[in-house]
Amino acid sequence: SGRVGTSQPDHGGGNGGARRRLPGNGAVQEGRQLVEHIARLDRLNQVLFNRDRALFYVDHANHLDQAVRLARKELEVRQDIYSYDALAWALYRQGQYNPARAAISQALKLGTKDSRLLFHAGMVMSATGRQQEAQQYLRRLLSLNPNFHPLHGKTAQETLNRLDQEARSAN
Repeated sequence: SGRVGTSQPDHGGGNGGARRRLPGNGAVQEGRQLVEHIARLDRLNQVLFNRDRALFYVDHANHLDQAVRLARKELEVRQDIYSYDALAWALYRQGQYNPARAAISQALKLGTKDSRLLFHAGMVMSATGRQQEAQQYLRRLLSLNPNFHPLHGKTAQETLNRLDQEARSAN
């Protein structure tokens, strides 16, 4: 049996008879600080994963208003190309094509060769009547990785085919 306040009794369980010290005041304070730190990280993670949640909501759950809100919250924390891309895609799917074009322009400013960025750019440019730009982005995308996404690979090819057909018909 253990002494009160310093150890727990050995109940013959799987600890091989070893005694375990109960935390003193210092350990309790450290534990509280750890819990507070974890809570801060959890709040931060809820913000930092807004981009991924926004993209999921757009592509899978069709919660477009929430996706736009999450993408905007992400931009408050990180003004990077992927946050702009998430906002552009959510706005595009919501039918806000000109704001989507402004956001995708920010996402493309570094010239990053990313299949998802190129797909989103192609679709946004097509929706805003910038067919040649859309064709360029979609061609670059499909030359990089025609199987870049299980849902959007086919859409990219079909959109490019349609744009090419429209361009041939116009000439």
